[in-house]
Amino acid sequence: MGTTLLAANEIVVQSIELSLIVPIAVSYAAMTQVGQRMGENDPTAAKMAGFATIAIGIASISIIAILLCLFPEQLANIFLDTSEPDHILAITSAIPLLKISALFLIAFGLNLIALGTLMGIQDIRLPLVINLVFQWGIGMTSGYFFCFYLNWGSIGLWLGLTIGISISTVFLIYRFYSLISEIIQKAEDEEELNRSKSIDEEQTPVLKSIS
Repeated sequence: MGTTLLAANEIVVQSIELSLIVPIAVSYAAMTQVGQRMGENDPTAAKMAGFATIAIGIASISIIAILLCLFPEQLANIFLDTSEPDHILAITSAIPLLKISALFLIAFGLNLIALGTLMGIQDIRLPLVINLVFQWGIGMTSGYFFCFYLNWGSIGLWLGLTIGISISTVFLIYRFYSLISEIIQKAEDEEELNRSKSIDEEQTPVLKSIS
């Protein structure tokens, strides 16, 4: 990469870092809300809280992504002086990258929020493995392939990273759904068992008195 493409990629990275403030905040909220509901022994409410924060995250991140797609040139102008010819070329190169980074932002933001919901139910190790496998194994590999073998340049690199983190995010959301559903089912089974025991205990004295 030349200095122009490096400058363009730096614009994209800085834009994403600023935009991630919102999903990071939602992720902390997800972890807190889910963890609090689990502490109250209410997994159903924890499930609702988790998916509510995911929905809020989708809405908020989508707004930011739309702004990135609609106003990439205006955003790039913030970082560089447009009076310099080299800067104009870097801004021009950054415009398509900012549009692709909007998809990356949605996937990455939801990934952070999904991690927050999983931390709320104290599930940490497997999510780490999932992110390592898909973000590094698939994301970096496909990005390298698109960038250097297909000669798509920086667009190919960002596209590969987006694919990897998107797959990882889907798996994380599914894991939260499956784990919390399993916890709810166990809680319902225990409640049913306790209810049956209480009924048996209430009937036992009556049966003894009859006998």
